[in-house]
Amino acid sequence: MNRDVSGLLRLDASLHRGRERLISHASSQLRNFLSLQKIMYDRSQFLVGLNRLGLSLDSSAVERILLYCSELQKWNRKINLLARETTAAEMLEKHFLDSLALLPLLDRLNGPDATLLDVGSGAGFPGLVLAAARPELRVTLLEPRQKRAAFLAHIARTLQLRNVRVKEERLEPEQRFPENFACITSRAVAAPEMFLS
Repeated sequence: MNRDVSGLLRLDASLHRGRERLISHASSQLRNFLSLQKIMYDRSQFLVGLNRLGLSLDSSAVERILLYCSELQKWNRKINLLARETTAAEMLEKHFLDSLALLPLLDRLNGPDATLLDVGSGAGFPGLVLAAARPELRVTLLEPRQKRAAFLAHIARTLQLRNVRVKEERLEPEQRFPENFACITSRAVAAPEMFLS
């Protein structure tokens, strides 16, 4: 009789472990499904935003930007690149689409040898976003903070943007560059009149 009870207890424990594994697996599958649904929603909203701006990007540029956004979310948990509570949808609208609004001007001003200097790049807005949209664009990103410069270099490598250079330095008032840039961008670095002087 004791053997029967002990066998039933082992069977019950085994069933319990199996049920826990099944619940854990189902929970993991649900998280993956919800994550995929969120990505599809973000993609859809991003494409709507591009359309409202009158912009079109090829599918590989859209994929690069969505991957960039995903990496930014991961890195933002560790280092302060954006406000911590910023959602992917907010990033895409307030930062990525805002940066891409420069594309028509950039396309008009630049030819095949287009160059851009982005001063105080931070999380890469707008310079790195423009490079993700136009990988032929030669972009130099100036960012004095080491952790942010490391993030920018990581994104350039991840997106395989070979025309992006990251310089961990500050723009000094009398600084000269060995090359001329067709466009210079800066976002939230200084007041425009101070920056241009």
